[in-house]
Amino acid sequence: MNISSWTVILLRIFICLGSFSFLESSHPVCGAEPMTWPRFDGPQYNRISRESRFDFQWPRETPSTPDLSNLPLWTLPQLSGNSTPLVFNNKLYLALTGDHQSRKKNKPPSSLVSCWNIKNRDPEFVYQYQVPEKTKVEKREDGKLLLLTEINQPPLLVGDPLLRQLFCLTSQGELHVLDSDLGHLLWKKSLSQIVGLQTIPVSVATPLIFEQCLIISASWSDPDKKTTTNWLLALDRRNGQVVWGIQSQRQSPQQKLPAAIPAVYRNQVVVVAQLEPGKIRLIQIRTGKQIAQWSLADPQVLVQELLFESGGLAVLSSSPQKQTDNKSGEQSFQWWIDLFDLPAEIGSTTTSRTKIEGKAATQIPLGNSQHTTVLLYEKRLFAINTEGILREYKVSSGKMLGEISLLDSPVMPPLTEKDIHAEKADSVTNKKESQPVIHHLLFANQQLLATSTAGLWCRVDVKNSDDKSVMKVKSRQQVDCVLAVPVISKGRIYVRQPESLTAIGPIDNTTAVSTILEPLSILAKEKASTTPGEIIVSPGMQALQPGWKQKFQVQLYNDRGFFLRLLKPEEIQWSEPVLGKFEKKTGTYFAPQKLTNKTENAENQIKAKYKSFSAHATIRIDSP
Repeated sequence: MNISSWTVILLRIFICLGSFSFLESSHPVCGAEPMTWPRFDGPQYNRISRESRFDFQWPRETPSTPDLSNLPLWTLPQLSGNSTPLVFNNKLYLALTGDHQSRKKNKPPSSLVSCWNIKNRDPEFVYQYQVPEKTKVEKREDGKLLLLTEINQPPLLVGDPLLRQLFCLTSQGELHVLDSDLGHLLWKKSLSQIVGLQTIPVSVATPLIFEQCLIISASWSDPDKKTTTNWLLALDRRNGQVVWGIQSQRQSPQQKLPAAIPAVYRNQVVVVAQLEPGKIRLIQIRTGKQIAQWSLADPQVLVQELLFESGGLAVLSSSPQKQTDNKSGEQSFQWWIDLFDLPAEIGSTTTSRTKIEGKAATQIPLGNSQHTTVLLYEKRLFAINTEGILREYKVSSGKMLGEISLLDSPVMPPLTEKDIHAEKADSVTNKKESQPVIHHLLFANQQLLATSTAGLWCRVDVKNSDDKSVMKVKSRQQVDCVLAVPVISKGRIYVRQPESLTAIGPIDNTTAVSTILEPLSILAKEKASTTPGEIIVSPGMQALQPGWKQKFQVQLYNDRGFFLRLLKPEEIQWSEPVLGKFEKKTGTYFAPQKLTNKTENAENQIKAKYKSFSAHATIRIDSP
C-alpha cells in the first residue's frame, strides 16, 4: 500500500472518530443525492427515482433496430445471493453469500461485500471484504440446547456517498463500517453487546443513515420467558456510540421488523418504525423523543413496508391466514394498507408536542396472497400481488381506480404456470419445491416498472389523474428471474439476476438528469424555532469495564428536534450514580475498580436535569 492510500485512510478514520462536532456539521445525507442508490429502496427510501431521459425497455437479444443506448452495458457473472446492489460514487456494491472458489473446495461459504468500478466497467472487483460469520450459533443453559441458528445470509448494506462510508450489518447483529472506496474497516460493533444481551438477534433490518445517526431496528427472542425484545437504536456513525435507544418487550412470537424510514411531520424530521404488532411510532430522529403512536388496521399485523412520499405515509402490513393457498399449498396472508396524512407544518391550533394516538386516514384491504408489494406516488397507490394483479388506488379515499393482470397482458402472450413457479423459483432457491412469485415495483419518469422472480419485466405508463385509472401497459417481456428491485443511477439500470448482475444503459451517461432533492431538515423548517424542547445525554448507553471512565455531554435541542447547543457543566444538575463515582465539573463517570456479584453486569444510570428538562444515560459494568 502506498503512502497516499494510508493518508486517505487516516484522514477518514480521523473524521469518523469525531474530529469535528457531531452536531455543528451540516450533513444532509437524507434525500440529498438523487442520482445514487445508497439503500435497497433508493435515495428517498420509497423506490422512486427522480431521474429522467431513460426508458425501462429491456434489450432484446436480436433487435431489428439496435439501440446502442439501451443494450446490456456490463454483466458481472458468478455472483451468489439475491441482495439489491448499491450504486454511489461511481462504484457498485453487492453483498454475496459466498464465493465460487469456496464452493469448489467444499468450504463453508463466507459472506462477502464486493465493490466494482463502474466507470471502467471492469468485471474484476476493486476489493472484497469478508464478513466473519458463524455457520451455527448455539445458546445453552445447564447443558440444555435452547437455541440453534443456521447463518447463511448476506449482510445488509447501506452507503453514504458524502462521507464515503459503507455500513454492513450481518444477520448476527455485527456492524462493520468500511471505507467505501478502499474497503478498509473503520470500526465495528456488536448490537447484542450494546444492549447487553447474550444471544444474537433473530431479526435485523437494513440501517438508515440520517446526518450523523445510523438508525437500526433489531429483535431478540428469549425462548425461556417466551418474550420478544425489540430495539430501535440510533448510533453515532463515527464510532458506534449510542445516541438514543428505545426498547419494547412483549409476550409475543418473534417479529421481523421493517426497515425504518425518515419522514417530515409537523416541522420535525421523524423516523417511522414498528416496535410492537399493530402499531407504528413516529420518533424525533435526533433525540429519540416519541411524537406519535398510531394503530394499524389489525392489532396483530406485522409491517412489511413503510413508504413516505408527498406528505403521505403508506404502511403495508400482513397477518397469516389459517388456510393455505389452494394452488401452491403455500402459506397465504391477509394484506392491508394503512394510509396516514403527515402534515409538514404545525397547524394554527396544533402546538402540542405530547404523544398522539390516532388511526389511519384510509385503510385498504388488499385481500389474500402469498406476497404483496406497494408503491406510493403523489395521490396514488399501486399494489401488486403474487398472482400478478396490479391495482391502482386513490390515496384520499382508498377507492380502487383500476386493475390490470400483468400475467395476461394483450401486449404479449400469457405466461405459463411453468414459467411462473417451477423453473424460475428453483433457480433462486435451489430447492425442488416451488416458491411464491415475488414482485417488485419501481417508479421513474412517469413509468412504473414491475418485475418478478418469475422473469416478468413490464413497463406501465402512469399519468396524473384524480378520479380514473391511468395505467397502460407499454410493453411486457419475459426475462431471466429478477431477484430484487432494479437500481437506477445516472441513466443506467442495474438488474440482479441468478448468479449475475446486468447493467443496461448508455456508455456515455453524462447527460443524465434528475430533480434536485431538498434535505428533509430543510423541508421541515426545523431551524425556525429557538424554543428549547428536549435534552439528551451523550452517549446514551455505554458498556464499561472495572476502572474505566467515560465523559458525558448534554445536548440541547429545540422543540422541533434540531440541535441548539451543548450545555455548559454549570448549567446541568447531575444526580449521583448508584455504582462508581461521578465528577460533576467535567461530566466524567468513573467505574468501580472491582466487581462483586451485585455489580457484575449491573445497569447504572447517569441523570441530568436542565430547567424543566431531564434525561439519562445507561451504564453497564461488564466483567473483563
